[in-house]
Amino acid sequence: MPGKYDVLIVDDELPIRRLLEEHLSLSGYACQTAGSYEAARQMLERHEFDVIITDIYMPGRSGLELVRELVEMNRGYIVIVVTGVGTLDTAVKALRLGAYDYFTKPIKLSDIIPRVEEAISRRQAFLEDRFFQRQLQKLVSEKTEELGEIYKKLAEAYELTIAALGAALDLRDSETRGHAGRVTRYSELICGELKIPEAATSNIRWGSYLHDIGKVGIPDSVLWKPGKLSPEEWVIMKRHSALGHELLKEIPFLERAAEIVLTHHERYDGSGYPRGLLGEEIPIGARIFAVADAFDAITTDRPYQHASTAQAARQHLVSHTGRLFDPDIVTAFLSIPEDVVQNVLLEHHSAGPKGNHADAPPE
Repeated sequence: MPGKYDVLIVDDELPIRRLLEEHLSLSGYACQTAGSYEAARQMLERHEFDVIITDIYMPGRSGLELVRELVEMNRGYIVIVVTGVGTLDTAVKALRLGAYDYFTKPIKLSDIIPRVEEAISRRQAFLEDRFFQRQLQKLVSEKTEELGEIYKKLAEAYELTIAALGAALDLRDSETRGHAGRVTRYSELICGELKIPEAATSNIRWGSYLHDIGKVGIPDSVLWKPGKLSPEEWVIMKRHSALGHELLKEIPFLERAAEIVLTHHERYDGSGYPRGLLGEEIPIGARIFAVADAFDAITTDRPYQHASTAQAARQHLVSHTGRLFDPDIVTAFLSIPEDVVQNVLLEHHSAGPKGNHADAPPE
């Protein structure tokens, strides 16, 4: 065991320092000595020791203070204190502070090496544990980074899946991409104003983007009918929300988004479909979407109307607050700067309307 461990001997009595240094050095320990607390602290700043043997009573600051500071350093130093026979209570106090062992004066040389070897064994255990902890932290850090990359790729896969679903709808409705992109962005902006957490915002984002995915199941004769729909045709058209829900609900990461798809035509006063939900019975994502969708329907060209101004759309939201729209969500939308809203319209410009009866602004 000796030959690779450093021992610091702290004692104001030179003969005792020399005695301990010579005896431990002969056994292969690398020893340094200090005659006071202050000298010991200076040496500890420059070097790390495995075992510190310190007298308790010294001029200036005591060995007890040194013990306390060594323990607080949390470097695994093993401290052995030296005290007189008549002051064992002080040795006990040192042990309570965190000292490992103690010698009484006069010191028996035969006791020194076995007790130091025990202290070194304790030090080895600490060093091994510290090495293990550092390796574990390194491993956790590496695995966390790997998991982060996996999560990133998974998120990208989710986005690609959603884009593919959106592309499938695009084959049926060339207007959908511009409309879906705008209402999705408006919904995200509202989420930001309401301080909605990112996980919930993601569900609202996906639900908004895919809100009309159920139209893939609506017959062309109904979806593209140039004139008004008959009552029977409206029954068919209204099925698109339930069809979209059925399409998405079995996809685990779109389960929450599917609820928005199902309820995106519900109205705050209970006059919507398919369930006639009232107020906060409607998922918050669907209530957010309702505001975004109405604003977009009014500010873009549709088969049933020409685009109106953003101011007119805002007035429509205000006039129907509490009836068609959640008041808090309308307030949040109106808090978004006008130039930000205008940029959404420009970034997601649609090629032009060709159908889409179900996207008419609510009356």
